[in-house]
Amino acid sequence: AVPLAADVPDIDARFVEVPSKTTPGGWKGMAEGPFIVAPAAIANAVSDAVGQRIEELPLTPARVKDLL
Repeated sequence: AVPLAADVPDIDARFVEVPSKTTPGGWKGMAEGPFIVAPAAIANAVSDAVGQRIEELPLTPARVKDLL
């Protein structure tokens, strides 16, 4: 069976603030991860679908057409 949202246990999220020692003001980046990996994941999915290696982003409709 495919797991459903109801199958996920409750998550108790807590934030622990630890200032950075290497940046002014102790600031750290936040939420960059999804923006970095999403284009790569999409490119890998398209690469798998068309059977060609993706070596350049962004994936425009013209680039995908050329890959086909």
